[in-house]
Amino acid sequence: MVEPESIKEGDLFKVIAETTSTCIFITAERFIYVNPAFERITGYSLEEAKKMRFYEIVHPEHREMVKQRGLARLKGETPPKNYSFKIITKDGRTRWVDFSADRIIYQGRAAIIGTGYDITDLKETEQILRDAKKQWELTFDSITDLVSVHDRDFNIVKANRAFREFFNRPVEEIIGKKCYELFHGSKEPWPECPHVLAMKAEKPCTKEVQYKNTDKILLVTVSPVYDPEGRLIGGVHFAKDITELKRIQKEVTKKAEQLRIINTIITQAQETLDLKRFVSIVLKEVKALLGADVIKFFLKQEDTLRLTDYIGVQSPPPEEIKPGECFCGKATSERRIVFAEDMQNSPIQLLKHCKDLGMVSFISIPLVKKDSTLGVVGIGWRHRVGIKGKYEMLETLSGELALVLHNALLYERVKNHARGLEERVKERTLELQRAVNLMAGREVRMSELKETIKKLRNQLIEAGLEPVADDPLKEPPGV
Repeated sequence: MVEPESIKEGDLFKVIAETTSTCIFITAERFIYVNPAFERITGYSLEEAKKMRFYEIVHPEHREMVKQRGLARLKGETPPKNYSFKIITKDGRTRWVDFSADRIIYQGRAAIIGTGYDITDLKETEQILRDAKKQWELTFDSITDLVSVHDRDFNIVKANRAFREFFNRPVEEIIGKKCYELFHGSKEPWPECPHVLAMKAEKPCTKEVQYKNTDKILLVTVSPVYDPEGRLIGGVHFAKDITELKRIQKEVTKKAEQLRIINTIITQAQETLDLKRFVSIVLKEVKALLGADVIKFFLKQEDTLRLTDYIGVQSPPPEEIKPGECFCGKATSERRIVFAEDMQNSPIQLLKHCKDLGMVSFISIPLVKKDSTLGVVGIGWRHRVGIKGKYEMLETLSGELALVLHNALLYERVKNHARGLEERVKERTLELQRAVNLMAGREVRMSELKETIKKLRNQLIEAGLEPVADDPLKEPPGV
């Protein structure tokens, strides 16, 4: 350690230069002087440094920049005085230095006096922080939900990529904007705003939010954020687009209701095996289900569709339709649902009866069991309707009704067969009764004949005459 009172005035620079931890050097194109700190940082001694151009210790990445600035400074130009760059030490390590320089006249010629601080640890720390920041931003932007940070006054201070893409705006048009301006297009917070509620209660709050002028629905959760002193400074918003989820939920609810109605129809139809009753239930319930104006039920018998029953028609529809004719015939032959939203402009040929009814939309639903069409239900509206979202339900209804119709037809055949058997039993019973009656009549006449013969024999005997033949009605011996 150098005692202050022992320092001579002329030695002051040398004492400072050789005791400081700051690298100090003087250079023209080659180094003229380097202090001990320079030697410690670079590994080069003064003698070694004097043989080197000042830019030769600079890392190749920064070498040309340092060279051009140094040469310019020697010429009297004024490049930046302070900047950082990397150097290569004698043992090949890379170090960062924070460099300051100025032009001087040394021993009658232009030179540069410079200082440098080893900031390698600082640079490494900065790099760690940059990497951490980059990793955080990558993570922040990789979240598919809309994530944003808001201060207590509703100003957006941070927003991830999903947030920016949802609103289709660059970050400059989002940061600093009031959240309620973006979400609701309003000039004040929404009364049920989750940010308002979370700030008041100082606990997380979740609400469904309708995005302005769209059908978009967001599920927004706001969690309070505190500073190191525990003061509430804002909130983190997590917003999930649940529009599709809501649509699916609505669709599931709708399908559940449709299935409930189908189940009601099928249950009622299954309660009776009577074909006429079954058809009546189908017409009534399907008409109510679809809000139809006209509904007709045809049974397929051999190669013909025969009208069984109908609702909503003043004059009776045709009693027979050939497969392939009109909508019902086409549905029968192709075993698929046939629909036209505007049947008047449909390529399918219409029956005159349907035209006269003023039908606009029409659908024919075949009742198919094991690739065999048992019947068809024709449904018509006098206004335009669509079946979007109902097709799957109608196919389900078709399959279930076909099964019940199949059972009803089997029951009808069994019932008809039983009725035929009953008629034949009655006929056979009558025939048997007639035979019994006939036999009874014969027995009476035989008894009368026996009595007559007996009287005649007795009369012959009384007259002294002997009968010349045996009694033909006499039972043979042993009988």
